[in-house]
Amino acid sequence: MTIADPTKAAVIALALSAASCGLEGKRFSVCSQEGAICEVFDTEAPDADVSGSDHASRDTAASDGTQGSADTGSGSGDSVHDTDTTSGGTASEGDTDGEESDESDESDGSTGGELLEPPAGFPAPQSFGDSVLETDLIGTWVLPTSGPTLAYSMALEITDQGRIRWREYDEGCATTQSGAGWVWVEGSQLVFLFGNWNGPAPWPVQAKYGWDAEAPFMIRAGYAPALGHIGLTLPPPIREAEPWAGQGYTRTVGGTTAQDIWIAETELWAIAPGAQQSDIVVRDRSTLDFLSQPGAAVSTANRWWFSGGQADAEPAASWLSTYVDDGVGNVAVAGTPHVYLGGRLANFSPGNNFLLGGEVFCE
Repeated sequence: MTIADPTKAAVIALALSAASCGLEGKRFSVCSQEGAICEVFDTEAPDADVSGSDHASRDTAASDGTQGSADTGSGSGDSVHDTDTTSGGTASEGDTDGEESDESDESDGSTGGELLEPPAGFPAPQSFGDSVLETDLIGTWVLPTSGPTLAYSMALEITDQGRIRWREYDEGCATTQSGAGWVWVEGSQLVFLFGNWNGPAPWPVQAKYGWDAEAPFMIRAGYAPALGHIGLTLPPPIREAEPWAGQGYTRTVGGTTAQDIWIAETELWAIAPGAQQSDIVVRDRSTLDFLSQPGAAVSTANRWWFSGGQADAEPAASWLSTYVDDGVGNVAVAGTPHVYLGGRLANFSPGNNFLLGGEVFCE
């Protein structure tokens, strides 16, 4: 782990705090330039048989990425691995809201016909609209900075039956990436089951394992609704125009201000060659810690790969940044605005969170 503070006392203090979060035994090094990542440390890989994707409280957090579900008031909190991994269940029949016409199917990468059945080998989509957490998602979400003068625009449409359409357009309004499928809330995550996807794979699975994670695939994403916006924890390649940098964090300790340890996770689930059922392929975790270093936020990025019952951790990276918290919902981390409400915190950097009800300029 890289600590941008040359004092031995600060390093020891942070190491002790990290130990309380399950990071004991990791290697720490000193960096004298604030905000820089001078080197990384190796972190242990999690067991492949993970118990859940949502993060646990600080008292039960594990350093191996296999944490259980947190009760953040965001949903059932059930382990995401408790869902039925068969292709059973009944999808909504017919056109859900008049938007999934043959024309829209053609533009979202579908190879023929409307998506009536969820793909085999994945959990059946859960019923949608059972809680206000889901009904609040219904509508068209756009990037707040989208407009005809920009190089791209994006839209995420969520219907009242839990169907989704994802669109990215270039400056000429040509579709660059698109997808369609299902969405539901599970614990502190949004689950996106893409039946089709027209664009590059959102993670470099080909480079890691030699096979491409083409649709269908499932993305479990941390999310943070805030004042008509939503922060989503997604992999950078999910957007073609520029890497996605949004985050939707969940509070892990408790409190009313930003002073907490916040965790944002996203996962890819896909069906590997020769397999019949989907399984986790990769998990990314971003941790934003306002507690272990007075007056500074400690950010940590982790990635774990999973294959054949084994897990492989990439080197993790950590860095320090200054922050300013007004105590009532706004905190700037290294100058980047964040908004927190209850147990959620969203990165509000321009172009990295969606706005509900905005205009889709290319449609």
